[in-house]
This record gives sequence, structure tokens and C-alpha cells, in this order.
Amino acid sequence: MLKAVPGFYNYFADEFGNIWSTKWSSKPKLLKWAIKSNGYAQVSLMSNDDKLRYLGVHQVVLLTFVGPSNGLQVLHKDNNKLNNKLDNLTYGTPKENISTRDHAKGERNGLSKLTTESVLE
Repeated sequence: MLKAVPGFYNYFADEFGNIWSTKWSSKPKLLKWAIKSNGYAQVSLMSNDDKLRYLGVHQVVLLTFVGPSNGLQVLHKDNNKLNNKLDNLTYGTPKENISTRDHAKGERNGLSKLTTESVLE
């Protein structure tokens, strides 16, 4: 089910984490997103006041289906930054966000430069 994104004419979100636009035609078109350097999916939307906004897909989905964040952060229940399905997202405090993360250690950390094998050599 497509639901209008508040504050953004011609943009819609669905519960599967997709963002759609009717800006150029009456038939909704699935928007492409980019992965930011922090690992989150991002889309660019033109706001009602004609300003280009870059928003996380997770933020757009919760804004659309739950409402404004009121200072809270969006949490991914499964810690997968690219799983933007509505049932995987919730608002929470920064402390809750940090405590639910899977802190990958060693080569599982995306910033790791070494593998276990290369260290043992």
C-alpha cells in the first residue's frame, strides 16, 4: 500500500521500504537510492517548499507510517541498515540505538584492514 510522505508532494512510501514518485507522471515510479558512506540507503526528495532534501530511506518510511521522530532515532531491529521494511523499524533513544547494535569485531567489522588469516601469517 502506498502512503503519501508528509511534507513532500508527489512522493509515497510502502511498507516494504520502497519510495515512489509521481513527480513526472501519474503512474508511481520506484525511486533509486544510493548507499551513503555510513551504510544507510538515501533518497533525494523535493520538499513542499521546493528544497532538495537528502533523507535516509528508513527515516522516510517511519515518517510516513508512524509520524515525526520527536527527537528520537530510527532503529533497525535486525541491525541491517539496508532492511528498511516498516516491521523492521522503530523509534528509540540514542542509548537504545547503541545498545542494540551488533558491534562486529575483527574482520567482521567493515572498517577492518586485516583478516584473521593475514594476522596469523
